[in-house]
Amino acid sequence: MPCAGCLISPVVADGRLWPLSVPRDYHYCDVGWTEQAASCLKVAEDCRDKWRAGLDRERRRVDVLAARGDYRYRRMTPRERACTSLWCWRLSTAAIQLAKREEKCRERSRMYLSFAEFRRISMLGPS
Repeated sequence: MPCAGCLISPVVADGRLWPLSVPRDYHYCDVGWTEQAASCLKVAEDCRDKWRAGLDRERRRVDVLAARGDYRYRRMTPRERACTSLWCWRLSTAAIQLAKREEKCRERSRMYLSFAEFRRISMLGPS
């Protein structure tokens, strides 16, 4: 491979994943696997951000209802309202789907990186 023995990185690179060192005797390109892993991590982070945004919306909703005198929330402390909001959000379909998608994407990312690492180790042989 022309890049064997070099450090490679795309023009716009995430510093957590790049540069990628390519062993001198390497015959396969793992850039695609690394990009797949980065893509999956990005989706997982987006899911986490959406999950947190949903929780914030639920907290605001409960606080507004408490301020309006809703009998379910008016006697609760702010901590109790936050806990109630968390449980309401966690049990919602949207929160469950976002959490599952995040975990699935994180697992795929680990798989892609593990595969690339396995191939690299198998090419280098035992230490």
